[in-house]
Amino acid sequence: MPSVEPLVVVSNRLLPGGRTLRIEPHRRPRRTRGLLVATLSLFVGAAAFPVTSGASSSHVVEAMPNLVGMTRTQAYAALQQKQLFFTTKGPGANTANWLRVVGEIPAAGSSVPVRSTVTLLVSLRPAPSAKVRTTTHPASHQRRHYFSTPNLQGQNQSFTQWFTHRHAYHLIVLRIGTKVGRWNDVLIQYPRPGQRVPVGTPIIVTVEHLMKVPAGQKHVPLLPPTPKAPKIRHAKVHFGVATWYNYVPGRCATWYLPYGTRIWVKDLRNGHVISCVVTDREGAHGNRAVDLNETQFSQLAPLGRGVVPVRVWW
Repeated sequence: MPSVEPLVVVSNRLLPGGRTLRIEPHRRPRRTRGLLVATLSLFVGAAAFPVTSGASSSHVVEAMPNLVGMTRTQAYAALQQKQLFFTTKGPGANTANWLRVVGEIPAAGSSVPVRSTVTLLVSLRPAPSAKVRTTTHPASHQRRHYFSTPNLQGQNQSFTQWFTHRHAYHLIVLRIGTKVGRWNDVLIQYPRPGQRVPVGTPIIVTVEHLMKVPAGQKHVPLLPPTPKAPKIRHAKVHFGVATWYNYVPGRCATWYLPYGTRIWVKDLRNGHVISCVVTDREGAHGNRAVDLNETQFSQLAPLGRGVVPVRVWW
């Protein structure tokens, strides 16, 4: 509103001395009441509702809990306590059907921001239950034998199966993804490498098939020819080629021998000999002498060779 100039009113009254009486009205004050009310409202609102910085909570971190082996209910409670969100991978992922956690990303003990999302590797299989044997022997004789779990992380399928079979370990494989067939990388294992556990405890590995094979993987060592192989002149002989497929270690497939026959297979290039039992039937005929499991084929030649000339006798 524009300001108004003061009005000067001159009266007709004369004062003594010939002076004229001048009457000037006061300047009307501007309307500032609305501005004062708005300013007071802002101060009162700032005092009653302090502004909190949203960026300050992003710097709060929590230690990633150890969720491996937990059930779904236990994992929910642990993550809720730490104020963490999660996604799932593996059998039963993104559903309410999975039963327990077999791995976690990031690893337990890592620092993660509050309200961030972590990844849980889950499984549909329940936790293995250990059978407790009752005995009447004194307490001094109830001693349990322990072993240190090997480090199988980053290894391929051939070496993992060969190592566990050689040391009589019980191996449980949990696969990530929908691709079937061979896998070439162990992501996580439970119990952890180097942990002392009772004899008979299964080793659970979470595996995946990667397009690029990780570096530093171990290979199955080549074994010398077995001295228990029978002499060829007193046995039946078959010449041909041998290949491999994903099968149980110690077993093989032929098209000309009955089930249960123990055979010996010799690589004609390097002289290595392995023994296995026929428990499967192969579809190919001709010069295909035997189909070996990948563990025993790797004892004759590298898996990348695929086919090797062999002599089979039984």
